[in-house]
This record gives sequence, C-alpha cells and structure tokens, in this order.
Amino acid sequence: MRRSEIRQIGDCRYKVTQLKVRAAHRVLIKLIKVVGEPLGRAVDGLGETDPAKAIMGDLSKGQVGEVARALCNQLGEDDLNWVVDQFQPSVEFQTPELAASKPDTFVPLGDWDNHFAGQIWTEFKLLGFCLELNYADFFEGLGGLKGAVQKFTTPSESK
Repeated sequence: MRRSEIRQIGDCRYKVTQLKVRAAHRVLIKLIKVVGEPLGRAVDGLGETDPAKAIMGDLSKGQVGEVARALCNQLGEDDLNWVVDQFQPSVEFQTPELAASKPDTFVPLGDWDNHFAGQIWTEFKLLGFCLELNYADFFEGLGGLKGAVQKFTTPSESK
C-alpha cells in the first residue's frame, strides 16, 4: 500500500506520496543506469566480495566523488527534468500561511519551476526525500546509500 510522509524543507512542509510501483521502477532503472558503473567501481575498490557488505563499509571521499561526478556527467538536463516530472504529481506542499489557517491542508505542487526558482538546493532536498520515501527498502539493502540520501534530507538540515 502506498504511503505518504510529511517533511519540513526550507519554509514549506512537503507531503510526498509514494509512486506506484511501475513508475518507481522506471525512475530507479534510469538512476541505476547513471550511477551503476561508478558505484560498482567504488564498491570494488573496497575489496569486499559481497556488494551489500561493501556498500555498508566506508567509501572514501574520492569514491563518493566518483559517483557524484558520474551523476553530473551522465545525468543530463532532460534526465533531471524527467525525474522531476515523475515525482511532481506525488508532491503537495503547505506554506507557513496555509499551515497557520488550515494546518491539515496541502496543495498540489503544480508549478515546479516557479516554486523552486532561486531554491535549487531546496529542490534537491525534496528530490532526495522523494527517493528516500520511494526506495527506503532498496537503500536499506544497500546499507550506506540510505544514510547518504538521509544526509541531504533530514529535517535538521532542511531548515
């Protein structure tokens, strides 16, 4: 069953509902195609034969950097926009003003471009939250990746 979670990120509260499983598959496959090879090289560099155990080990800054560079080099503008398009229908938000007058009311995030204008870091925190909510068990199976996603999306860092 799909579930929703609410998180404060910046000035707004965001309510994200999990994608349907087939939509979640499409996003996961696209992201794996981008980071799979460099992540595999980083894991191989740990000298562990079991990938799940290797990822739970400490990746060096250089290994994490290689994965980040792969994202930057291989994830194009169209790819990022496609990922946003997949998550946008599952995101609602609440401004402080709306929270004060109607605390249980969230509105669809219809105009992503204007909402996040000048707030790209906030946008990426929200995308990290979407990934965390949709792939928690997948990240759990990979150990350290969940922790990496959480570093970008925890409420204390989101404000």
